[in-house]
Amino acid sequence: MLRFSLRSLLIATLVVGMYFACGPVTKGRGVADVSMYQRANQLHEITPDYVAPLVLKCWVSTHSQADRETTITTTYYVWFFGFVKLLPFERVEIEPDVIGSAIAS
Repeated sequence: MLRFSLRSLLIATLVVGMYFACGPVTKGRGVADVSMYQRANQLHEITPDYVAPLVLKCWVSTHSQADRETTITTTYYVWFFGFVKLLPFERVEIEPDVIGSAIAS
């Protein structure tokens, strides 16, 4: 049976509360810092979206006329009060171009 002391429960509650309190700051200052990071490193200059406290994402959409499909690439960033880190993974979605194929028919 697991046993917890009152002190450990209070510390866990404090840590979780501090994490969620970072949400409004991430939406404001985090978006600005990630935008500056993108400009400094000559990455795509798209305004990042808020995902969770301390986590932001950017997505880039490219359209291929020859393949009649759209590729959406999503990259994720971790922001910690001025420190920005591009995470080493990205999500790529390929969607068929429904509008283009309906016009061609």
